[in-house]
Amino acid sequence: MVQSIYELVTMCSVRVTVGNAQGSGFFVAPGLVLTCAHVIQSAQKSGAPIQVIWQGKPYLGATYASRDALYPDIALLKVAISNNPCVLLAGSAEPFSDLYSYGYADTEPGGASATFACDGWAGPQNELVKFKVGQVRPGMSGSPLLNRETGSVCGIVQTTLDRSSLLGGKGLLTRVIFREFPELEEAQQAFHTRDKRWSDALTQEQRQKLQLNWLAAPTVPDKLKVFVSYSLKDEALKEEFDDAVVMLRRNNLIESWSYKDITADQEKDVEIQKHLDTANIIILLVSNSFLASNALYEKEMTRAMERHKAGTARIVPIILRYCEWRDTPFGKLLGLPRNGKPIATWSNRDEAFYEVARELRRVVEELKKSSPLRLN
Repeated sequence: MVQSIYELVTMCSVRVTVGNAQGSGFFVAPGLVLTCAHVIQSAQKSGAPIQVIWQGKPYLGATYASRDALYPDIALLKVAISNNPCVLLAGSAEPFSDLYSYGYADTEPGGASATFACDGWAGPQNELVKFKVGQVRPGMSGSPLLNRETGSVCGIVQTTLDRSSLLGGKGLLTRVIFREFPELEEAQQAFHTRDKRWSDALTQEQRQKLQLNWLAAPTVPDKLKVFVSYSLKDEALKEEFDDAVVMLRRNNLIESWSYKDITADQEKDVEIQKHLDTANIIILLVSNSFLASNALYEKEMTRAMERHKAGTARIVPIILRYCEWRDTPFGKLLGLPRNGKPIATWSNRDEAFYEVARELRRVVEELKKSSPLRLN
């Protein structure tokens, strides 16, 4: 199963402690953790041990390379681990870019995610990125900054503007990391050419924005990811749809996800965005309730249309009830059932959903025959 970039960011992240001080870090090469120099500064002065905690297990860290704690404030730690995943260090961030991070704040010692909005650059050569609309607590220094538009880690969290508010903070851009530690470029290419987990998680849009010619081509997935967008008022019909496509799931042709799959420990907006950005097929269960929902129409449907137009996902509208769906941005697409009769009006709904399931199978088979790039 292809992992999402968000899952990979979590897997790559570590907690770094020196005595009572703590920070975060992330793997950039086998056995190499990138963190902030100020996180381990006390160890360099006193010789105190550096502890790197990865997946709940502590390891002894040794300083491999370090730069000034004032600027550029980065360090590499060597850890006796060889089977770790690594982030993809690449790209940058533009003003208004959506950023994602995972780290070990003092209030979340077990690790937690955070989202920010890029507020532009700072520094004499624009080597720092400012971000806002998110809280950077102590302990987040050294966390990776993922640009959700490129799917790559574009920098490292370094400072907070106000630890008690959502003012955000600042981070150092990836190009400075490569300038200070040039050996990481070769190490990154070697790792991601061999290990395709991150490559497989990227969408075609993200690949186009990154323009990394050396990046491995994605693996054709065994199962296509299906995102189902629907109104909770249509829950009964959504359950009938799930039953109708059961053989596609049993035969491992698809794996479907919807709002109801969010668990109590997950952040709703992050999960929806993650699955919407990685789905191969996006099902719209259309009714007046669907069209009236701002969250479904303005967010989910708008993003779905962006991906459909870019050729990175296929939208399949399924018309549940009579509504003016032909006046929508997806109104020119072929809706199901093919005869245009809304499913709720059929005297035999099993027949209607049977037709839908057959058409969805055709879409799945067509996509699986397509170029691997079109499946991501």
